[in-house]
Amino acid sequence: MIICIDFDGTCVTHEFPKVGKDIGAVPVLKRLVESGHEIFLFTMRSNRPISNPTGDETIQDVTGMFVENAVTWFKENGIPLLGINENPTQKNWTISPKAYGHLYIDDSALGCPIKEVHLTTNGDKTTKYVDWVKVERILECMNILPHTTKSSSSTKINLKLSDLQSNLQKYSEIDKELERAEKKHPNFPIDMFRQLAVMQEEAGEVTKAVLHYHYENGTLEHVKEELIQTAAMCMRMLQSLSVL
Repeated sequence: MIICIDFDGTCVTHEFPKVGKDIGAVPVLKRLVESGHEIFLFTMRSNRPISNPTGDETIQDVTGMFVENAVTWFKENGIPLLGINENPTQKNWTISPKAYGHLYIDDSALGCPIKEVHLTTNGDKTTKYVDWVKVERILECMNILPHTTKSSSSTKINLKLSDLQSNLQKYSEIDKELERAEKKHPNFPIDMFRQLAVMQEEAGEVTKAVLHYHYENGTLEHVKEELIQTAAMCMRMLQSLSVL
């Protein structure tokens, strides 16, 4: 399968003209290559040696070897490319400028999983980029990537469909709780120790729910609710690490 991949906001954070920070794309892209798929860089970046008015006030008039910087990123991360903004396999059957691929992953694409991270304590500045945890999950559900996990002996085994569906349901519940928490408390602490205190407070609620279940006729549903809330706080703390 030929997979067309955008760069800024998809492989790295949006920091053009610089190359942005890692957002978790590398291991997934490597899995795709190892599974026999071909990666095609499909980006608005180009090499721009001469300064010219852009005609759009939202677009910077900058010069540099911007696409080469992106290609270097792929090389440094050991990810081979089939092509760059032009699919060499399509010239014999079309003159269309659109690059041919079986699948496109782009932060601007409708339906692409996006992660939003707050850059300030008051939440007035955010950055958005592709959520590669969710993308990897989707690729596995589509059988583009194998359904694998690690056993105690670190060997990979296929997940049963029922297990996969159950896991997706749990992930969905955590995602919903994370979204709820972000809306209710948009100003998540930047300081890691304050974040840890929030996460540990949630973990303490899990402990109380378990004790209540064993000794005071509590319910497993309550334990589950507290675990989901704790997992959501762990995810929120994990997300914040990418901007520290």
